[in-house]
Amino acid sequence: MAKKTKSCLALGLCLALVLAGSVYAGGKLLGTNVQVTDSGLGEFGEAQHADVAATGHHAVYAVWEDNRDAPSDPVFHAIYLAKSTDGGASWGTNVHVSDPNWEGQGLSDPAVAVGPEGNVYIVWYLGNCYYSWSDPAVCGGADRENDVHIARSTDGGATFQEGWLWDGNDDGVFNSIAPALAVDAVNGGLYAMLHNYVSSGYNIYLMGSTNQGDNWWQVQVNDQAQSGRDPGTEGPQMSVAARNGVVCAAWEDSRGSNAIYGACSTDQGKTFGANFALSGSNATYPRLAFAPDGALYAAYQRGGQVYVRRSTDNGASWSSPVQVSSIPSGDELGRWDLAVDGNGTVAVLWAEGVWGTYGASDLYLSTSIDDGQTFVALPVEDAGETYSQYSPALTAYGSGDDARAVMVWTDDRNTQDQVWAARAELDATPPTAPSNLRATPGDTVVDLTWDPATDRNGISGYYVLRAATSGGPYTVLNPLPITDTSYRDVGLDSTTYYYRVYAVDGTGNVGPTSNEVSAAATVGTDLPLNGTLAYESGGDVRLRDLPSLGNERILGQGWAPLFGPNGQRVYYRSGPTVGGSIVSRKTDGSDLQTYFSHDKLYGAFDIARDDTAYFAWIQEQQYTQYNPYEYWDTYEPHYGTSGGSLYVDSHEFAESPTLSAGRAWLAYTSLGYHAPNVSAAQYDHVALCLADLGSNTRVALYQDTNYQDPAFAPSGSTLAFAADWSGQYEIWKATVGSDGSLSDVTQLTRGADGLWSRAPAWSSDGHWLVFHRDVNASPTVTDTRLFVVRADGASLRALNVAGEEPAWHGGGPAPADHWVYLPLVQRR
Repeated sequence: MAKKTKSCLALGLCLALVLAGSVYAGGKLLGTNVQVTDSGLGEFGEAQHADVAATGHHAVYAVWEDNRDAPSDPVFHAIYLAKSTDGGASWGTNVHVSDPNWEGQGLSDPAVAVGPEGNVYIVWYLGNCYYSWSDPAVCGGADRENDVHIARSTDGGATFQEGWLWDGNDDGVFNSIAPALAVDAVNGGLYAMLHNYVSSGYNIYLMGSTNQGDNWWQVQVNDQAQSGRDPGTEGPQMSVAARNGVVCAAWEDSRGSNAIYGACSTDQGKTFGANFALSGSNATYPRLAFAPDGALYAAYQRGGQVYVRRSTDNGASWSSPVQVSSIPSGDELGRWDLAVDGNGTVAVLWAEGVWGTYGASDLYLSTSIDDGQTFVALPVEDAGETYSQYSPALTAYGSGDDARAVMVWTDDRNTQDQVWAARAELDATPPTAPSNLRATPGDTVVDLTWDPATDRNGISGYYVLRAATSGGPYTVLNPLPITDTSYRDVGLDSTTYYYRVYAVDGTGNVGPTSNEVSAAATVGTDLPLNGTLAYESGGDVRLRDLPSLGNERILGQGWAPLFGPNGQRVYYRSGPTVGGSIVSRKTDGSDLQTYFSHDKLYGAFDIARDDTAYFAWIQEQQYTQYNPYEYWDTYEPHYGTSGGSLYVDSHEFAESPTLSAGRAWLAYTSLGYHAPNVSAAQYDHVALCLADLGSNTRVALYQDTNYQDPAFAPSGSTLAFAADWSGQYEIWKATVGSDGSLSDVTQLTRGADGLWSRAPAWSSDGHWLVFHRDVNASPTVTDTRLFVVRADGASLRALNVAGEEPAWHGGGPAPADHWVYLPLVQRR
């Protein structure tokens, strides 16, 4: 038996459990991802650096740079736009925005904003533009460097007038600028953020207009000259937000050991107050957004994660940083964006993955409806695991039930970089509280039932809270959402517990809790069981008889025992872990027989319950490759007879095979795989595999948590197993569907912290299970004892027998047929 460790093996799940009682969310994807770039991009065109803005009336504008007009030119890009009139569900023909006479080289980083009057504004950077002797219109008849251009449309993006916003340094030094742009949604003020390199640093400037871009003023925002820093190739990254005459800016600064700095203006951007630090040291890529109530939100990267803060006094003070992203070890944070809708829902779009030639990434929309205190992430892109998403941008618009987020990004799912989009409903209304919660005590269990909660986006599940005292503190019991309106709390003593239930809606919003109820389970002392137990202890297979458990006897040296179909023989492994034999004896110890022997036999096995010659086993297999040279061993599951295998899952590192009644299914666990010329791969967790023995194909692999020790029931397709959804191994059961899906996933045990439950085995009548549990929480001590529990999770009993890997021929009373409930359901 593998020694337990004290770490939480499902770290992401453990985090989810900690947050489950207090998280507020509010996002639901609407439809599938859609392509924004049209066929004009061609086969060899590439699009990148997308941005997006909306009017609040379902008109959405996406802009980007692409090279469709000169795909063979490594430096040429033009600015393009696409418009959606249905909130991002579909996109129109791409519009060429930039003037060809001013496209030159290094044209990049467009930003878009929409005014309250419907004007569309776009700014972008122009790195180099060289005049032409033959055409004085090109570049205005002069060489240009480091400029920023602006285009305005007054007809909904059909046509644009282009202008010159910023005359950068024409000193031969490439000084890339990623301009930021914002419009005051209340008064229409238009603002652009720029920077200028001077000697050893950057000055940060705001360009402002209160007449729709006809006239502009300029003001330096950083109050310490040349404090802006350049952590990359585009100078300091900047952001600007404006609402009701308040304009705030943020940028990457060298002060505060490379912190994000900001400043706010209360006179429409004419003057700015003192600069303030938005972040701690070594922070990058700021983003700002105003809420309808005037609260200012700031997002930035620090330590490889995205953080959000809130200010209600124009940056004078800030809330504590809240981590939004959850980048796992080995992955990297990509870019992100920030937006706030008309309800005050805070949304952050972020990418995580590994970028490069063979990279892959994922996009997530994290939303908060509690002023940025807590966030829940919603997966956004549907391209699959082998594609990458770059430079995501986000806009939010609308209020009430009509609040929406629209997202755009660069995506390589079609072998070239294209712009894609998704849209989401932003739901700021949590579900109602479940009502009429009721508690009924039983034998080591408490049954809970309640009336359903309601929500316009439906109820995705319920969570049960439990406390040892009235009023809390409460902990969440169920690691998986309950989709019915009942739950069984298992593994209880006679302590009185207090319960509440809350609902989560279809967008992830958490509702208020139900009324509180209390109950104390009864704990029976009887042991109404019969038959014989077999188990391993001290290197021997031992037997005891129920109910007295007296007369322990050693059957023989070995491990992994199981009973034959009629209970008259015990089969077990004999010899070393690799090699040895499967042998059997009668329960009186006589008539030793070898069932199967192989020099590569490994681990546990199972035999068919229909008294045929079919069985399942694990077999070591060695592989060798020569370029580069490598050899390794795998442990592959087999099904068949001693005369040959009918099913083999090659290249797997498998354990614990089990056969269903009628030999319809083979289940086993696997750590990963390694095939010749394919690098070894470890699954995210110890995976549960299901093979259809009718077709002899593996049809399902579950790696959402760590699975161990699967065991099929004597009849039907119910599978028991150990899993660590709750942070430690407990016994669960599920029904295997005809397609290999798992449903009716139900927790049967709940032990004290550190006391893991493993190795479930069914009684031959199918009414009970026996398993082993640690009775010492120390990670350096192995002390397992046998326990039994009824197949509905009730009537837990400690047998006070030291042993592991038990088997049971016999049984006990069936669950009472008047208990009708579904404790926990997971749909896959």
